[in-house]
Amino acid sequence: TQQTNGTVNNFYVSPLHHHDHKSASKAWALFNSNGTLLDSYNVSGVVHNSTGAWTVSFSTAFANANYAILATTQEDQAGTTATMKIAQPANSGKTAGQFVVVVARVSDGSQQDASAVAIGCFGTQ
Repeated sequence: TQQTNGTVNNFYVSPLHHHDHKSASKAWALFNSNGTLLDSYNVSGVVHNSTGAWTVSFSTAFANANYAILATTQEDQAGTTATMKIAQPANSGKTAGQFVVVVARVSDGSQQDASAVAIGCFGTQ
C-alpha cells in the first residue's frame, strides 16, 4: 500500500515489485509493418492481420480487458506525411491476453501499414 499511497519518503520498492504499481507500463512494443518485433516487454508476438491491422499478444495477460492502450506510428510505407489515426476497433474481441490495433489515414479512413507502430499498455495484471 505504501507504493500506492506514497505517504513516506524512505520507502524502497525492489525491482521485483516495481511493475506492480498502476503507473508502470505492463507491456510495450515497437514493431514494423509486417509485425516483426523490434523491441518489447511482455509482448509474446504480433500478427499482421491485413493492411493497417495487427493483433498484439501478451506474454502475461492482464487481469481483465479493462486496460489502457497508448499507441503511435511512424509515417506510412508510401513515405507520405498524411496524418494517421490509431484505433482499437470496438468489435475486435479485445481480451486480457490480446488486442487489435488499426492504423488509418485521417483524410479518408483507409487502413494503411505504418513503417513502425509503438504501443504501451497500462492496467492490472
